[in-house]
Amino acid sequence: MPAENVPGHPHYSDVRDIVSQYPQIDESGQVIEPPLSAVAIEGDKDKKCLVSRSLVPGKVWSEVYGLRVEGRLFRCWAQYRDESDQIEEYRATIARILSAVSVRGAGHH
Repeated sequence: MPAENVPGHPHYSDVRDIVSQYPQIDESGQVIEPPLSAVAIEGDKDKKCLVSRSLVPGKVWSEVYGLRVEGRLFRCWAQYRDESDQIEEYRATIARILSAVSVRGAGHH
């Protein structure tokens, strides 16, 4: 979702604003820069992504991503079960999706 369309949130000025305003559920909360596709980044030197990641009671990962592409900010949210054999696959899938985000023109994403 384009960050300016996130309901009930103030104006975001950077990806860190997006992830820092996400309430950490417990002490496991962490903010990291996930790896994005080198091919996607090569075409946009301005592309940046951060994720705020927390393990919710009941063994569910809750993640909020802040993404900057060609000067536009996006917020993405994902949740998935804490299945040790699948976590890296889930995170790789999310990284592939975020790597593919582009800004093609006014109002098109």
